[in-house]
Amino acid sequence: MKPHSIALDNNLLRGMFSRGGERILHSFLRTRTLFRDCFSDPNSLLVFTPFGLLELIGLVPPAVPSAPLDNDLVRDLARCKADRERAELSYRIADEILNRAREFFANSEAVSHQAMVQLAGRQQSYVEPACRPLFDQCLPLDKMHAHVFEKTVHEHLSWDHLFERTFPKAIDGQMTSFLLGSMLVDGGLISGVSRFRLAKRFWDESHDKMLRQDPALAARGTSFARSMKLKSRRDFLDCDLIHLSCFGVRRDD
Repeated sequence: MKPHSIALDNNLLRGMFSRGGERILHSFLRTRTLFRDCFSDPNSLLVFTPFGLLELIGLVPPAVPSAPLDNDLVRDLARCKADRERAELSYRIADEILNRAREFFANSEAVSHQAMVQLAGRQQSYVEPACRPLFDQCLPLDKMHAHVFEKTVHEHLSWDHLFERTFPKAIDGQMTSFLLGSMLVDGGLISGVSRFRLAKRFWDESHDKMLRQDPALAARGTSFARSMKLKSRRDFLDCDLIHLSCFGVRRDD
């Protein structure tokens, strides 16, 4: 059997990991032969992203406090004409934002390893025996090594903060172009939701240009723009699923 990578929506998983979850799991596998075969195949992979984990355990990550950028860097980038120097300045600005976010999350008890394990343990107390193997795959409490696990989650949150950042008008176009190159960064460094935010930044800019050039596109474009909005800061996994469906999953083999 060809190996598959499987990602399940949290609405389904929450049902399986609560009272009556055994019935939901059996019903799901009975009506979906492909998933049943994949679950029993040792070569198939259950994909679970850091943002998916946060959403499943009900952890809403705190927002990084807004802080002004280095005025000298902003001024130099706005005035710079040389491509190489513009790239270097853009990198320094992005790095400043990332490092500030990393420091914030590293010092935040809300997204500490202890807080995440505590929430996962609370969820575990509701899991019925038949669903326990699936739960252990999604939330492997015994494998959540503090430093490595925390760093992975914090890195995803930091990149997501970078892609949400609003830049001064004088450098917004350059920073957006620079960040678009991150679409090619190794998938282990940034998450699907971060890439989604980056794609949305590009769409928002393109959408405004399209409307200025052809107002007749307003109705159709506005409808599409509405579909790209996240409902809240907890609305993470849908974007991860879209990313995984389009770009796939990196496997060791």
